[in-house]
Amino acid sequence: PLAVAPMKEVMKLLPWQRPSSPFNAGAILLRTPDGKVWPYQTGTNLTTTWFDLIFAQPGAGKSVLMNALNFGTILSPGLSKLPFIAVIDIGPSSSGLISMIKEALPEDRQHEAAGYRLQMSRQFAINPFDTQLGCRYPLMDERSYLVELIILLCTPPGFEKPYDGMSQLAGMVVDEMYRWRDDRMANAEPRPYLPRLDPVIDEAIQKHNIYLPADPYWWDVVDRLFELGEYHEAALAQRHAVPTLSDSITASRRPQIRTLLEETSVGFSAESVINAFERMITSAVREYPILSSVTQFDISTTRICSLDLMDVAPQGDDTADRQTSIMYMLARYALVRAWWVGVDSLRSIPEKYRSYHELRLQDLAETPKRLCYDEFHRTSSSASVRGQIVRDVREGRKRGVQIVLASQLLGDFDKDMVDLATGVWVLGTAVSDKAVDEIVERFGLSPTARSVIRYRLTGPRAGGAPALFILGTNEGRYEQHLINTLGPIELWAFATTAEDVVIRSRLYSKLGAGRARQILAAAFPGGSSRSELKRRIMIRADSGEARSAAMSIVVDELVDELITASEKKAALFASETKG
Repeated sequence: PLAVAPMKEVMKLLPWQRPSSPFNAGAILLRTPDGKVWPYQTGTNLTTTWFDLIFAQPGAGKSVLMNALNFGTILSPGLSKLPFIAVIDIGPSSSGLISMIKEALPEDRQHEAAGYRLQMSRQFAINPFDTQLGCRYPLMDERSYLVELIILLCTPPGFEKPYDGMSQLAGMVVDEMYRWRDDRMANAEPRPYLPRLDPVIDEAIQKHNIYLPADPYWWDVVDRLFELGEYHEAALAQRHAVPTLSDSITASRRPQIRTLLEETSVGFSAESVINAFERMITSAVREYPILSSVTQFDISTTRICSLDLMDVAPQGDDTADRQTSIMYMLARYALVRAWWVGVDSLRSIPEKYRSYHELRLQDLAETPKRLCYDEFHRTSSSASVRGQIVRDVREGRKRGVQIVLASQLLGDFDKDMVDLATGVWVLGTAVSDKAVDEIVERFGLSPTARSVIRYRLTGPRAGGAPALFILGTNEGRYEQHLINTLGPIELWAFATTAEDVVIRSRLYSKLGAGRARQILAAAFPGGSSRSELKRRIMIRADSGEARSAAMSIVVDELVDELITASEKKAALFASETKG
């Protein structure tokens, strides 16, 4: 028979304690396992720095979480412009986010979001010796980067350190390269202006009827275009005025450099350090066309940008590891070098150009900036890349820069990185208790957190992807079991599984990105078509078809069905509207 429950027993069932978020509001809405909304916001004053680590085994939702956090940054309240977000990726994980943002922007602003898959060709050339507009010389941070890049290029594969004297030579060479191309210096050889190299520049000169002196230099063109307010065209002209990597060979032959180092030999060989420098730079010019010619790859007006290094960052031997290091350094420099320009740097900028750079610095200072590295384990042999990241983290707060690293294992991150992290997202780990205990010990987690890692981080499901979030704030430390639950359109935009990416790409090319995501979200609201593909493949495999052939046929079949269904629905809607 029905009866009133004893109060003593009822009290045990009441939710006396429920998870709470330190954020009163946030653009990112996570949830707890019992369904309570847990708001989260990137880049707030709750933490001393903004440095997040994300790790889990493949397929646990790392890239989707990173995209969701970046999307939340874009939707942050109070922004009048898009934030600056730079993603260095291996694979197309961030392409869906870029596409979604691009589709949402008006046509005249779609250039503000872009993603590129870099190739080792001049078409994607990024000259690391480019300077800030109007500057004949690099700023201090830029010079440090260039010296480190040259040292890396001149360090043989497999060597941890460069040859004796190489670091000293690299610094002198960088200084001499810019002095040699400075149009205001005596005994210099600035690059002469050559028409028809860039039609945009030629058109601007003709449009304004610009008078150039006899035998003009590219720097003359830069100054004239800037004075007329043609800032973009001036920047294009400056690409031809600055040094390129091959100029370092000429610079190393200057008498003042040779006199100092011509007797310094490499190891126990008879080869001088200058000859070794010339040999290795010549090899780099030949092997790396992406960094040895005038910049062709323009991302200066892009605010949200992803660079996919899949085709230029190989794995394998020492030579491949060195190339990966070089490409990561080049990508980071191309994406964020303007972020590190401070007010103090204005003194090093020619006076005529200072007001222009002051406005740029104001925009940078007022706007959130976020630098993300996905598949971070690819840098395991790149001490220079990892050292640069640690420096960026230490100085990031002064520049308002948030940094995120995503990888597969806790061991993929250096000790300094783990110590500096203010947010750690654990989405899964190996099945062994040893792997779990390593995480628990490293972060000093509670028994409850250990239980979550061991038993609750089961990978993405229909209800979302579980994670353990460890957050260090000014108010204390939080350990929270959270679920990253996204809507179907976001899930399809952020999908990274091979089968889903193939179907999404096919529909993007046929219907456009926005319409394709709507169709996929309606047909598969869970964000994946894998179960349907598997079902159809099994049917065909049972009839004797090879599994690989069946996969291709089923994908084509499903894409055609989705397009046909979409066309029928559109036709029906049109007829109802007319009626």
